Amino acid sequence: MVEAQDRLNHLRTSAPAVIYSFEKSGEYAPTFISENVKALLGYEPKEFLNDADFWVDRIHPSDLPNVQENLKKLYEEGELTHEYRFLHKEGNYCWLNDELHLQRNKEDEPTEIVGSMNDITARKKIEEELAVAKEQAERLILNVLPASIANRLKDDDKTIADKYAEATILFLDIVGFTEFSAKLLPSKLVGVLNDIFTRFDLITEKYNLEKIKTIGDSYLLAGGLPIERDDHAEAVAFAAIEMRAAIEKFNQETGENLSIRIGIHSGPVIAGVIGKNKFTYDIWGDTVNIASRLESHSESGKIQVSEITYYMIKDKFKFEERGMVELKGKGEFKTYFLVDVLS
Repeated sequence: MVEAQDRLNHLRTSAPAVIYSFEKSGEYAPTFISENVKALLGYEPKEFLNDADFWVDRIHPSDLPNVQENLKKLYEEGELTHEYRFLHKEGNYCWLNDELHLQRNKEDEPTEIVGSMNDITARKKIEEELAVAKEQAERLILNVLPASIANRLKDDDKTIADKYAEATILFLDIVGFTEFSAKLLPSKLVGVLNDIFTRFDLITEKYNLEKIKTIGDSYLLAGGLPIERDDHAEAVAFAAIEMRAAIEKFNQETGENLSIRIGIHSGPVIAGVIGKNKFTYDIWGDTVNIASRLESHSESGKIQVSEITYYMIKDKFKFEERGMVELKGKGEFKTYFLVDVLS
């Protein structure tokens, strides 16, 4: 992109200009046009002189209304610059840049319009290349960062670290995937994971949740950040139930026998961007750690939630009380298995 920008700046300052003038009528019917118009557009100068239709008929139809409007503005502003596409004699459109100046007599009456014309086709092509490159770069950033966070980075927010008083975290792990993967070729392994995680991604997007990352065969998402919402626990619960159904559907379609284990917990979370050249949006805090422990201490095919999350959504979902569970490094927690949505 740097090389393209340098080429663009060079073209802006080096292009030769065609000088022309026409009467105050505001129509493109030149009374004078310099000889180098032939080199620029392929036409003889005499083809332009005193013939407004010749010029106007060769302006791209999409650009003509704007060109005509600018000619009217010229009488108010005295000078202006505009760009439009013009049909070259060889049959292709080229981009022109016109600088127009309204000449006045001593009585301040309009007498003549003088213009200089440059071919900016090469510049426009580079601008399009830069726009495409910028769009691709922004699309790549949006693949790894939430849109609101990406916008803050573009606004030069160098340190992004936010504290959320309440969010819901979901950890998911594919049970027995290490042993399962030992039987697969690398390409097959990646294909299976891609298939499964793509299904999870669609569910995450459906409920406007934030996928944080995948680690091996584990999947981490959050509700309530970076955009805060009151129904974060409910949305995560719906997603968890659909993810369990998604792995069952995967098994039906492929003949595999995989299952998942999920842990969900709600509470305060810190979220931010790590890295300089390779950005990562990540989350930290005890809420994240507890959700991870709830997953690892859950059971195959089960969705284990903390008591805090349970009380937030118990009126909308069906649960089985599991009781007290010792979570490594965290002590005893009362937990529940999320079964289904209440009918």
